[in-house]
Amino acid sequence: MTTDQDDSVWHVAWSHDSQMIVSACQDETIHIWDVLSNERIGKVLRGHANPVKCVAWSPNGKTIVSGSWGDSLLLWDVSTQAPIGEPLHGHTSSVYSVAWSPDGKTIVSGSRDRSLRFWDASTGEPIRFGQRWPDSHTHSVYRIAFSSDTQYIASASADGTVRVWDVKTGALAQRPANQPLQVSSLGFSVDGNYVIAEDGEVQTIWDIAGGGHELAVGPPVRSAEDPMSVLTIDMGGWLLDAGGKRMFWIPVVLRPVKKWGRVLVKGNILTMETPTVPIIDISAFVSKGS
Repeated sequence: MTTDQDDSVWHVAWSHDSQMIVSACQDETIHIWDVLSNERIGKVLRGHANPVKCVAWSPNGKTIVSGSWGDSLLLWDVSTQAPIGEPLHGHTSSVYSVAWSPDGKTIVSGSRDRSLRFWDASTGEPIRFGQRWPDSHTHSVYRIAFSSDTQYIASASADGTVRVWDVKTGALAQRPANQPLQVSSLGFSVDGNYVIAEDGEVQTIWDIAGGGHELAVGPPVRSAEDPMSVLTIDMGGWLLDAGGKRMFWIPVVLRPVKKWGRVLVKGNILTMETPTVPIIDISAFVSKGS
C-alpha cells in the first residue's frame, strides 16, 4: 500500500470486519485501502486544512472520524467518501486521538489541550461531556480506548499517566496509573477487566476490576534455551516474537477468547504461560502445500 504523496502516514486503523484500512497522512489527506488487493478504494479524502493525526472507524464500518493537527474533527461517509456536515470544533489545540464507542453512539477525542471531549456520532454535536472533564490530564492526551461495554474509557497522556473514566459520571474509575514513556497502543481486555498500555518497549497491564493494581510490566522475555520459545499475543490479536516484532495476525474467529499475554510454543501449539493451557494450533496458519 503506497500513497500518492511522500509525506508521512501518522495513523492507521482497521475496519471492524478487517477488510479495509484507513490511513491518516501528514499531507492533510486520508486514504481507504482494500486489505486483500492492497489497492486504494476510491479517491483520496481531502477536507482537513492541517495534517491528519488520527482516524477511527464506526462499528458498522459506514463512517470514519478523523482528527487533525488543527483543532477540528471530520466525519466521513465511507460509501460516498465525502465529509458529513461541518467540521467538529471544541478543542483548542491539535487532536491527537479519536475513538468510537462500541455501541456506535458516541465519539471521544483527546487533544493537546489536555481534554477529552464527547460527541454525538449521529449529529456531530457535543454531548454532556463536551467540556473538559474534572481531574483531567495535565498534558496532551495521546491515546483513547473504550471498554467493550462502553462503560469505561482509558486515556493515556504525555503527563505520564493512564487514567480510566466512568463514561456515565465522568469520574475517575481508578487512581491514575504511571506510564513514564509515551503510550503508542492502549486497549481493554475483552471482558473489560484489564487495561494494557505499550510504549514500544514496555507493556503494562492493570487490573481494573481489582482496583487498578499493576499486574505486569516489561517486554516479552526471551528464553535462553530457545529464543523463539516465549512469544506474546497482544490486545490486537497479533502474535509477537520474543523481540516484540509482529509475526502474524490471528483472526478473531480463531483467537482465544479473553486470552492475551505471554505464551509458550511447544511444537505447533501455543500455550498460555499461566495457567499452562493449550490455546491455539498454529499449524492452521501454515500452508502445507499440495
